[in-house]
Amino acid sequence: MTTDSDPAPADSSTFAWSHTPAESRLLSGLVALSVGVVAGFALGIALGVVGLAVLLAVEGRYLVAVATLLAFVFGLARTAPHLFATGESAPPFRGLGHRTLAASAVGGLATLALAGYVLPRELFSALVGATLLVPLALASLLASEGDLDAENGRLTYSGTDIDLSTLAGVRRWSVGGYVAYRLSYAEGVATFATPRTLVVPRRVDSRLRDALDTGVAAESGDPGPKRTGVRVVAAAIGLFFFGFAGLLLTVDPTGATLRGDAVLWYAALVIGLFGAIFVGLAVRGG
Repeated sequence: MTTDSDPAPADSSTFAWSHTPAESRLLSGLVALSVGVVAGFALGIALGVVGLAVLLAVEGRYLVAVATLLAFVFGLARTAPHLFATGESAPPFRGLGHRTLAASAVGGLATLALAGYVLPRELFSALVGATLLVPLALASLLASEGDLDAENGRLTYSGTDIDLSTLAGVRRWSVGGYVAYRLSYAEGVATFATPRTLVVPRRVDSRLRDALDTGVAAESGDPGPKRTGVRVVAAAIGLFFFGFAGLLLTVDPTGATLRGDAVLWYAALVIGLFGAIFVGLAVRGG
């Protein structure tokens, strides 16, 4: 077994790779952008709590100041280990060092302060949301870990096992330093959890492409059971969400707020998105 930094021998039938922020500066930078928003906000809260405790102490309310600091430290001690444990287990966050986290927190706080001072509230909210979601989504898409056993026709991609003999077709796109594969499976084989898209670094491409092509050429002995019932249920749930979203669009907002229409449209879009997800699952096959 090998990783990105230690290529496998050409005649090896097994191959492993890991592409996380620990191995990629691009992924590390993307995650640092998103983490910086959250960490900067948390750093601002911490500075605010310390400032409040100092003001209380200056006013002579020492007991309240100490209680405020103790409550904050206790809450931080209870939540921080869980956050760091999640970061170590999730590939998109793995490999972020303490220096990177500290720098992203300071940078995030400075960005939030500057943007909040310069931009209007609507643009500030949009900037924060985009900075938080877009880099993290891109890093999650590009990060991957996998194990390939070409001799037995097995691939493990981000924790999910794939029997390569069940593949019916493969499409491939190369973008920059990454290669994306779109997989299609024999009828009745794939489940909701079966990966349809693989994104791997280019250095993995040659080994993985040969194995996928071999899997497409192989015959799967058992096509698997039909999952018509699961597909019907998923389609019914999706259509229900679509209908509920349409109903929301026919409701007139009540109250004096001018944002009623926007709230209803937002709710309809979110519910419609869930409808599209379930219908897509039904079409893909359960």
